[in-house]
Amino acid sequence: KTRFEFDVFLNFREKDTRNTFTSHLYHALINKGICAFRDSDGLEKGQELEMLMEMIGESEIFIAVFSETYIESKWCLHEITRIAESHRPILPIFYHVNPRDVRNQTGPFSLKNTMNEGMDSDTVQGWKETLKEVGYKFGYTIS
Repeated sequence: KTRFEFDVFLNFREKDTRNTFTSHLYHALINKGICAFRDSDGLEKGQELEMLMEMIGESEIFIAVFSETYIESKWCLHEITRIAESHRPILPIFYHVNPRDVRNQTGPFSLKNTMNEGMDSDTVQGWKETLKEVGYKFGYTIS
């Protein structure tokens, strides 16, 4: 059996949930003896996405916290795509968002503006497919 460095990797939009929901979740996991990774842990400020991708590879399961401005972060989208590609368990938490919006890229999850920000269509298509896939997984909705 492969031994992972982290039991859980938390994927979330910093400005939406870092100091609220995700902080409480992180500390609850740690208090239960679960080794959790969040992007500020073990990474120097300014380190590249490459390091986050490495930490994803070192994680056994994932909790993705989808929030209102989640898709404004290309890092979040790159992370969730890599997470989905790992084929390991993902637990989505829909924090003040509708799972339907994540699945269908509607409302706050519309990716229409992303093409205008210089992203190539293959990357955006990959994000759409990932959001649809993860949006259909069993998870929790917190409103």
